[in-house]
Amino acid sequence: MKSDSVSARVVEELRRLAEEAGPGAKLPSVRDLRDSLGISHAPLDSALGHLQREGIIERRHGAGIFVRDRIGLQRCGLIVDAALLCGADFSPFWSILLRHLLGAGRASGFDVVLYLAQTDQVFSDRDAVDDSAVPVGLVNELAEGHLRGLIVLGIPQALYNYLDTFGVPISSFAGYGRHRVELAGGPVLTAAGVLAALEDGARTIRVLGSAEDLEPQTLQICRAAGVEVSLLPGGTAPTESLMHPRLSQGLAIGASCPLKDLLGASVVSSNDLRSQGFLAAIRNRGLAPARDFNFYSHANRESPILLGWEAEMVRIEVDAEEVAVGLVEMLTGQMTGRMPPEAFQTQGSLRSPGPDWTLHVGSRVIRPGGPNQRDSKQSTSG
Repeated sequence: MKSDSVSARVVEELRRLAEEAGPGAKLPSVRDLRDSLGISHAPLDSALGHLQREGIIERRHGAGIFVRDRIGLQRCGLIVDAALLCGADFSPFWSILLRHLLGAGRASGFDVVLYLAQTDQVFSDRDAVDDSAVPVGLVNELAEGHLRGLIVLGIPQALYNYLDTFGVPISSFAGYGRHRVELAGGPVLTAAGVLAALEDGARTIRVLGSAEDLEPQTLQICRAAGVEVSLLPGGTAPTESLMHPRLSQGLAIGASCPLKDLLGASVVSSNDLRSQGFLAAIRNRGLAPARDFNFYSHANRESPILLGWEAEMVRIEVDAEEVAVGLVEMLTGQMTGRMPPEAFQTQGSLRSPGPDWTLHVGSRVIRPGGPNQRDSKQSTSG
């Protein structure tokens, strides 16, 4: 017990010394610190190791002990399902989002530390998690109280529940989470494209997607305007493919849909990867957007997926930076008790009592060479 109290005192003394010295400063040598604090080498080495793991100091062999530039920042863990960053399901959106999360976190006083989780190896069933498959560094940082909060991307409920046992605030996106940021889904993006097409005087609208993308309200608006709306028919994407499933689906539809269904029509797509595949296939068949049909597509801002097609379509654009800022604001709100004013509160589940908070990020309609129009945010939470 006495040894623990000595170690805690030394840690706090060294932390104060580092804060007073400031970022980049060189601290006294080990010998000088040992003499000034009146302790032996073992507790000093333990305290220095503790502060190094916290990211407050850095020990450079042969040079000395230095205060890190990140001192004063609160450490925050960013946990990402590794499948989002590699493999057939990869989309540039995720790397763009990570870049903005690091920037938004730093701007809000967080030192964001990235951890990858392989969720297909973590779970033995839907309600249990094998904590040996969770990054060891993450578990240690949480157990020692070094992480003030977590931002999680694409993780299932079992892993979320496991992380929740450490008692730190968690902000979630693209997976389970009680406090989460949500993007407009396929039906909402389709509706935004349909409304933009109606504003442009469309008389025939073809939807590049699935039946789930066409909500009854969207169909009702089209009928009231006397506009025909239907799904684009086409072939089935191969089940075994190295391509992203939506890219493959777009190629299959573009290669087989009747060309007469496109001529003079307005085509609406709720996914940029599906759009890319469709446009590539249609070009091979001699048709082009803007010339033969009007095209309205979901697009992620800064993404290269639709590079080269932007001037020939109306984009229903989503901004990853807004998602990043929302996640950081949601995390800060949990720490301060002041949620973002745009967040919506709903009742928690029996398993997770208390209020849930959802922040919706909308989209904007961007016309080639024209003004941008912001869509209203959705006010219902899932």
